[in-house]
Amino acid sequence: MRRFIPSTSCLIAFDTAARHLSFTKAANELHMTQGAVSRQAAILEDYLGVKLFERINRRLILTAAGAEYATQVAAILKEIEMATFQVMAHKNSGGVLNLATLPTFGVKWLIPRLAKFTAAHPDVILNLSTEVLPFDFNSRAVDAAIHFGEPNWPGAVMVRLMGEEVLPVCSLELSRKIKRIE
Repeated sequence: MRRFIPSTSCLIAFDTAARHLSFTKAANELHMTQGAVSRQAAILEDYLGVKLFERINRRLILTAAGAEYATQVAAILKEIEMATFQVMAHKNSGGVLNLATLPTFGVKWLIPRLAKFTAAHPDVILNLSTEVLPFDFNSRAVDAAIHFGEPNWPGAVMVRLMGEEVLPVCSLELSRKIKRIE
């Protein structure tokens, strides 16, 4: 059975043009000409029978259908990309690890240790993302997360990494004032 799916070239050109709202910027990102990106978008519109862009005074605007389609296409292209990375990782049998972490923890603690991890596990592709809110493993493509808080994450296995010590900190000048008051 033949699938009713537009060409990936058209979808990628559409996704890029929709993100930039510019055929020229999309062309620069894709290393194509502006005319080639515009043609790919026109081919996609013909294929779908739906106008995705309004072209007004050299400006590119998504139609309502185009905006909704852009959101869906972006998510699907991301899934295809992740699936591609995962299958490519099988050549060395290391796999892909999608790890989410808090921004500060990632920058201050995790990233300085990544070189050592990569050296020890060269066959693992590590994808990092940051998140401030608790993770929902059912709605996110995340294998593991490093977060803080109570251990009440349904459907997850938790391992305590370290404790956290919270203490007040003040300037030396303020400390001296407080001691005088006491």
